[in-house]
Amino acid sequence: MDATAGLGRDAFLLASLGAQVTLIERSPQVYARLQAGLAAAAVSDEPAIVEAIARMTLLHGDARELLKDLSPDVVVVDPMHPERTSTALVKKDMRILRELVGTDPDQLELMQAALACARKRVVLKWPRKGPPMPGLRKPSHQIVGKTLRYDVFMTSVAERIAP
Repeated sequence: MDATAGLGRDAFLLASLGAQVTLIERSPQVYARLQAGLAAAAVSDEPAIVEAIARMTLLHGDARELLKDLSPDVVVVDPMHPERTSTALVKKDMRILRELVGTDPDQLELMQAALACARKRVVLKWPRKGPPMPGLRKPSHQIVGKTLRYDVFMTSVAERIAP
């Protein structure tokens, strides 16, 4: 489950590796663009692209609400990251996405919804040097890359019941 579909890159990567991926996008503008892109890719001349797109299902709505009725094994959350303090510009497509959707002031609520429904884990994609998301428990482990890190939160029935 990609709870913050955005441009669909993370979901496409997972689908190209064989995963069934449900994408959720709440912005009507981003949803429409992603839907059009998926439709165009579904008739590609490249069989691998067509196969990956066939493993993707796009939903429009607020993931905080939609997740209540779903029970995915894994939920990936990639909210709008905090503003950079460096002078380096974010990639153009990410600047455009931020202009369309703004910030994610409800990112903690989204993470809590994801933690409440994921059967195995929740993965938060976050800036490598970014501070932890305020109010969120410490991750089970992290995968750290050059510019990003993935905070992995293992879930269990006991953790879902705890406040």
